[in-house]
This record gives sequence, C-alpha cells and structure tokens, in this order.
Amino acid sequence: MKSRKLGFIIVFIIFIALLYCYFMASIFTETRYTQQNLLFYHLLTPKPLKQVPRVSSDWFFVSYADEGSHLQRSEIIFTGIQKSGVQIAEDELNAYIGTYPASREMMSVVVEEKHEKYDIKVIHYASNE
Repeated sequence: MKSRKLGFIIVFIIFIALLYCYFMASIFTETRYTQQNLLFYHLLTPKPLKQVPRVSSDWFFVSYADEGSHLQRSEIIFTGIQKSGVQIAEDELNAYIGTYPASREMMSVVVEEKHEKYDIKVIHYASNE
C-alpha cells in the first residue's frame, strides 16, 4: 500500500516538473490561443489584455518573448473588421489604453489591412528583467 502511494507521488511530481518545463520552454515560442483555452488564458494573458473592450466577435491571443530586448509581448488580435468600423474600433482601443489605471503598463494599438478587411492588435509589453 505504501509503495503504491509513493509511486503515485513520484508520478505526480514528475508530471508537475514536465508541465513546468513545457511552459518555461513555450515562453520563447509564439503561442496562439483563445479564451476557451483556460490554462493558457489564465497563465499567459496579462490583466490589461483580459480587460480590453472586444471590438470584434472574432479575436484570439498571441504570446511570445523577445530574447534580445527581454520583453514579453502579449497581443489580442481582432480580425475581419470592415473598413467602415476600423476607425471607431481603433479609437475605442486607444481610449482604453489612455485611461488604463496602471500608467506603467506599456501598450499600443496596431492596425493592419488584410484582404480588404482589417486586423487590429492591442500589444502589451512586459519586461522580463
């Protein structure tokens, strides 16, 4: 009975160690996920991006680290926005960034045209130092 419990504890510790290594290694690769992926959403998404106004019904998150600058970049990307709604969405996101309570947060809004529709990114930068 004791060896069975000990075996379970060892397997559990190995599982946690492997999970930790996976997440530490994934920091240096681009990770795309949605809010439905609860584990990535809660571990990788900074609070300011969780609170960004949803300006489109189609959006996802991207997280990665830049080893050269020591910055962790996290993004929420809104896709498929019509040209007529781009300026309104961009203004709403810039207003959110401008009024975000923690002034030390580094964020920016980027608009990209893709096939006559637009993607809008809110990028959050965090220093790893």
